[in-house]
Amino acid sequence: MRELPIADCMKEIYKENNATFTDSERATIFWQSDLPLSEKLAALGEILGTTEDDVLKGQIQKRLDAEVEEERMFMIRDSGYVHSVFLDDAKNAGSVFASVDAAIAYGKENCDETFKIDKAILEDRLESMEPDEDKEQGSLLGGEAEFKKDGTLLSCRCWGSKEPDFVILGGIEPEGFEEAYIPVLNPFEYGDIVRIIGDDRPAVVVTSKERWKESLERIAKSGIMQMNYYTNTLTVEFLYPNGEFSHGHPNILYLEKLEQWEDEDEWKLLTAVSGLMKGNGWIEPVLSRYQTNKYMKN
Repeated sequence: MRELPIADCMKEIYKENNATFTDSERATIFWQSDLPLSEKLAALGEILGTTEDDVLKGQIQKRLDAEVEEERMFMIRDSGYVHSVFLDDAKNAGSVFASVDAAIAYGKENCDETFKIDKAILEDRLESMEPDEDKEQGSLLGGEAEFKKDGTLLSCRCWGSKEPDFVILGGIEPEGFEEAYIPVLNPFEYGDIVRIIGDDRPAVVVTSKERWKESLERIAKSGIMQMNYYTNTLTVEFLYPNGEFSHGHPNILYLEKLEQWEDEDEWKLLTAVSGLMKGNGWIEPVLSRYQTNKYMKN
């Protein structure tokens, strides 16, 4: 059985509590992970081959078929399309190509880690660039795909095609596994110092267990909001190198507690904030020293 791509501390919590995930929950976790698309689909294929849940089998097979067709549609070699390449986190295209193969080759050669290709029908892209505000803009049929430097496909979505029988394949059905709610164990306390697996910034949890439970109960009773995969999030404040905090909402399954941090000044600030939130300690002397040290380094 393939190992779930969740935080090690969460694996330990589930082991200690003798808790497991159903096949459907495992499928949801793999699908929502940051794994490359090929690894996600391989994991879903394994679940498909072992599960006894007939409903889940149908859902997974539908997803696998849709992703194969999605990639086929994006990779169509057709001169009627234009492909804009965005290197790493760039907001502007590094170059534009008529050929998807040329676009991929350019991205692999020039990116640091990843690149994205935005695909559109040439006539629609040219029309969207015209300054006439009264002119109805084109549909921008096409798609978007992200790749690693070695060419591994990370994600792929198509939202239109010149082919008349094209149907949107990437939609999520309410009853599907892709965004299904998973009841999770929450080991995190208000003020805990954490990190998202794969992220390079530390954070402090600012959602207490009581508040989190109350939120779940409120959603369940409302009858308006639907419990889904994104319900299992906590609010955290990320600490950035300039000394500022900025909040985010990571999923509990991908959080791990930190017992130390490589930057001594950042760790002193984090522990001071954590101690203050938990009802002890004083932050001002440490905060002043932290900011002074950072400014002197810069």
